[in-house]
Amino acid sequence: MNTPSFSPTVAIIILNWNGYEDTKICLQHLKQLDYPNYEVILVDNGSTDGSKKRLETEFPEYTLLSTGANLGYAGGNNVGIRYALRKGFAYFFLLNNDTITTKDALLHLIDFAEKTPLAGIIGPKVLQLEDRSTIDHMGGYWSSSHLNYLPFGLQKPHTYCKDPVELDYISGCSLLVKKAVIEEVGLLDERFFLLWEESDLCQRAKKAGFSLWAIGSSVIFHKGSASFSGKAHVEYYWQRNRLLWLEKHVPKASRSSKQTRLLTKERAKIYRHLVIKGLVYACCALCYRKKCTEKKRQELARLYAGFLGIKDYFLRKFYGPKIW
Repeated sequence: MNTPSFSPTVAIIILNWNGYEDTKICLQHLKQLDYPNYEVILVDNGSTDGSKKRLETEFPEYTLLSTGANLGYAGGNNVGIRYALRKGFAYFFLLNNDTITTKDALLHLIDFAEKTPLAGIIGPKVLQLEDRSTIDHMGGYWSSSHLNYLPFGLQKPHTYCKDPVELDYISGCSLLVKKAVIEEVGLLDERFFLLWEESDLCQRAKKAGFSLWAIGSSVIFHKGSASFSGKAHVEYYWQRNRLLWLEKHVPKASRSSKQTRLLTKERAKIYRHLVIKGLVYACCALCYRKKCTEKKRQELARLYAGFLGIKDYFLRKFYGPKIW
């Protein structure tokens, strides 16, 4: 693909939180981008492992900002976005530090964005880093019957989605945001801290009249975090923040009786399983080997975290981080 004659400025914003190896690889691949008009803004989100100093030394050509504390995905990215706003960038490319970009990924995104005036948030095709023949996921469609997003492209072959597709949200691991969106709807809502913040931004953008697109010709690879999947803190933020998202975008007054029953049933299930699995764990601790007991303990921890997430929502305890 040829470089367009007009290349608007792009701020590539990457968060680092104790992730030297992943961030280093991500930054190295950004040097291969064939887009001519971008600046990399590395935001260190309160790292304590020395990665900030190492990255600052190894990549002096990139702008490094420091938050001084872990502000989460929302707060950390907002630091980078505010900086980019002051500098007058036309686009903000929010990119996870565990991603690898192909050289023309940004070029395809900008080309589509410039040709589609109402497109406010655009994402690439996200492939799994460990299995590059498989799509991670690219975003999703809102399901009012599930009160949740249904993922688009999940586990599909890499040949899936060759053409641009309009979605209801774009995956937060890699999303290009027009300056006009931030000017119209504001920054990421820092109450979320982690999870649901990108879907909240997408929903606000849609309400403001912008469209959201995934572009199959733009490709990145996403490692994903093994320490993130299935952990207690993930369950906590997912439960708490989903309720906050619903409060903002599907308030109680507009919910159907079916939706209300669904939420009540989901909460009751968490409470019921917490009690039952707590008893099972106690029995395992007395009767079974350590490996089985540890597995039950982790299951119980996730359930308890979900309970705390719901509790903290009603207590209006937002932001983070939540320490486990």
